[in-house]
Amino acid sequence: MSQNVWLGRAASGLRTVLRGAGFRMQTLDGSPPVRLWRRRLRKVAQPRIWAMIPGFGDSPMSWLPLVSLWIARGAPCDELVLVELPGGFGAKYDALIPTADELLERLAVTLAEIGPEVLIGQSMGGYLAAWLAVHRPPESMKRLVVMCPSGLVLQDRPEGAWTQVLEGVPEGKIDPFLERAVGDMAKNPILRRPVGWFARELGAYLGRSDVHDFLRSFRPGHEMDGRIQKIRVPTLLIWGENDRLVPFFLFAHWKEAFEQNGLPNQFVTVPGAGHGVHVEQPRVVARVIREFVGT
Repeated sequence: MSQNVWLGRAASGLRTVLRGAGFRMQTLDGSPPVRLWRRRLRKVAQPRIWAMIPGFGDSPMSWLPLVSLWIARGAPCDELVLVELPGGFGAKYDALIPTADELLERLAVTLAEIGPEVLIGQSMGGYLAAWLAVHRPPESMKRLVVMCPSGLVLQDRPEGAWTQVLEGVPEGKIDPFLERAVGDMAKNPILRRPVGWFARELGAYLGRSDVHDFLRSFRPGHEMDGRIQKIRVPTLLIWGENDRLVPFFLFAHWKEAFEQNGLPNQFVTVPGAGHGVHVEQPRVVARVIREFVGT
């Protein structure tokens, strides 16, 4: 089966799951296009919106364990919006992934249009959310939540450069990346089957030439070093203590930088969880986010 057909079927399956969970798709005008998966929970004139950005190579479907708990136990907001990154895993194959600058610009325009009160991101989505909170924050944003974010390049600690996490991927060396990304989750009997499927799909995604071009488009100046303390909204930082993809020792560096902005930030580490902390421990993550936003 060709890569295009394989990814097309994956995209169709993901859309079926999201629609089954009550989300409707909205495609925003612009180039590259950004698709949103929206679920209105209450009908109010000015809804409180939570927007959620997935990580590199991830899809909006990974948020479902988390949002299902919120929906089942009383919605903490009026509308949930799951961002589908342009050209990302699960998107149509002909929607090529843009450069880093194009992606940041399109996300800034998108968030300005939907006006989220809370912005949530995981992994690269956490980096994207933090970057936008510094440079192009939506006027409506009151809280930021980042989980295991990439993007912190420590000039005096080369092993902390997030770009090294992706080293070898553009040259087709994807097995080390996959092992660090999903290896621990695959050991969980409950997650083993979906994680195995996701690993196969992610492997195909990582083989795309436009994905390699996207990774090469990041340059000095895109890192978060020296910028985190400029975030002007209270932020919740969540990290899995077993994270091997974006190593746990980076938690301390993000925490220290956030503490410099003098805001009522909160910091949570989750024992036993790896990089996919919102999938591995959704009850813990759902609770701490609800409590943080409630304060």
